[in-house]
Amino acid sequence: MEMASGHEDLTKRLFEASIRGCVATLDILLQKDPLLLDRISLTSSIETPLHISSLLGHVDFTGSLLLHKPKLTAELNSQGQSPLHLASAEGYVEIVKDLLSVNTQVCLVFDQFGRIPLHLAAMRGRVDVMQLLISACSTSIQMKSKYEQHTVLHLCVQYNHLEALKVLTMRGNVDGEFLNSADTNGNTILQLAMMMQQVETIKYLVSIPEVRVEADNLATIFTNPLSFDSKSIQEHCSIGEPKSMRIKRPSNYQDATSPQPQVLVHDEAQPDIYNHLMNYLDYQGNWMEKTRGNLMVVATVIASMSFQAVINPPGGVWQDGQSNDCPNGKQCKVGTAVLSSTDELKYNIFIASNTISFSASLAIIFLLMGGFTLRIKAAMFIMLFSMCTTVLFIAGTYITSIILVGNPDDTTIGQIESLYLMFWVCLPAFIIVYQIVSFVDRVIKKLLIGAFHVIIYPFRLMFRVPRGGLATEKPTTGV
Repeated sequence: MEMASGHEDLTKRLFEASIRGCVATLDILLQKDPLLLDRISLTSSIETPLHISSLLGHVDFTGSLLLHKPKLTAELNSQGQSPLHLASAEGYVEIVKDLLSVNTQVCLVFDQFGRIPLHLAAMRGRVDVMQLLISACSTSIQMKSKYEQHTVLHLCVQYNHLEALKVLTMRGNVDGEFLNSADTNGNTILQLAMMMQQVETIKYLVSIPEVRVEADNLATIFTNPLSFDSKSIQEHCSIGEPKSMRIKRPSNYQDATSPQPQVLVHDEAQPDIYNHLMNYLDYQGNWMEKTRGNLMVVATVIASMSFQAVINPPGGVWQDGQSNDCPNGKQCKVGTAVLSSTDELKYNIFIASNTISFSASLAIIFLLMGGFTLRIKAAMFIMLFSMCTTVLFIAGTYITSIILVGNPDDTTIGQIESLYLMFWVCLPAFIIVYQIVSFVDRVIKKLLIGAFHVIIYPFRLMFRVPRGGLATEKPTTGV
């Protein structure tokens, strides 16, 4: 038991020494237990002392570990990374040299994320480490990451390390097929650079003869001045360079500075009845579409008001013991509206107005629930008509209720009723007149503008000068 605790204490001190990089402590511990490094695999630690020293950059401590236990270079941590992965990512050149001098096969080991040490060095832009790794294992430059199928070139572009990209592309073992290889998304390094708007990287890549520039890539470069310095890229690609390095532009490409052929055309396009019809039907001011939820709420509230007015009519209903009070010798049933017997005409108006309002509200709710779009002008007119009907007849229900329950001898109520009726007659009339005037105004303006163009069109043809002057020859277009 004491021996086991002694081994645990020595192991703990070993890991502490690896954190500090203390070689003297390592030597003392190995003198006490020469098999201490061999017992590392029996511990519960997810990393070896070599992982720690490689991660922290302790060169001397790493060299001493490799001297006593070179097999530690092949040990992997919980993320499948060797000490070479960690040293490459941190850019410790001397440690990378020591690790490679012992074991070069680790260059091709994939970690849990499908990356080899060269990929990690490229992600951090460790140029010196990348050169060491490629020199020790030349095939590593051609290896792609397991999952994204990124080459080391993709990683240089993705993490914007142009100098590292230049070092890789200048090597003799990088061919055109490798330069134009695609990842899982189908993006080459040029396409990736354009997606990430790396202007300097694009300039460099298009200057390489082996980099394949497709027509769509070229269009993106030269027609997107907001994202790229297209003019400088154009000059870099085609001015002052050998013909073999120039980009082959698509046949329909024209430079912005090249002369354009002058064609005499009419300004007035031929009328397109279909487009005019679609523009008329497609109501661009879709303010009602944005208020769909509000329309549903309003329609629901009005429908609830109309329903309550029916089950609770003005004047109430006949109760038990009141059947004998029914006027004109009629038989009045319990639960029926009192006013339906005392003032049948006004009550029928009340019921008709309330029913129309209730039906229009339910129609609006049904249309909105059925996905009725309001972007079409005809649909908007239907919805507006339904809303206007609902509002007008709920207003009619209200004034009818006042008339039914009000005292006919009260002059104040009579004045209020008169003003209310006048308001609801004048407001719809004003809206109708306004819409008619607006429609007539638009029609007159269109007719006047059309007549004006018809009158001046012959004179415009007589005195028209083509744009850019009187060109007599059609200029040739080229690259």
